[in-house]
Amino acid sequence: MKKLIVMFFLLLSHQLFSQNKIGFIAYEPDSIFSKAKLTQKPVFLFVTGKGCLGCRILERNTFMDSTLIEFLNKNAITTKLDLSETAIDAYTLKAIKKELRLYAIPWLIFFDKKGKEIQRIGGGYIEPDEIIKAVNASILASAH
Repeated sequence: MKKLIVMFFLLLSHQLFSQNKIGFIAYEPDSIFSKAKLTQKPVFLFVTGKGCLGCRILERNTFMDSTLIEFLNKNAITTKLDLSETAIDAYTLKAIKKELRLYAIPWLIFFDKKGKEIQRIGGGYIEPDEIIKAVNASILASAH
């Protein structure tokens, strides 16, 4: 019985902790937008990089808001593009920056389910409610 109780609490704690962060997946445009079309959800792209103070502020504050976490995990395809990733070769990185018009970080870019950019927000601290409003705008844009 004691083992059963311990296993129950381990399972419960895993469930709780696995739900306490945004489920970002790596930015791969073809698969991201295919998934968006399939699930009928908008795309939320977080553009970040090493040494970006504004990015760390978002990660430690805004992205820890439980309402935002639950909302994004339920209503959007959440993806992250780290511009300092060593896996991205210089040529590809330059093309991505040009395509997405990235001149500074952080950026939060919202797309409808078809891949059309709806809104972008730059800067450091951004209120969770502002992100929720932008995702809702992307959902409405996707409906048309």
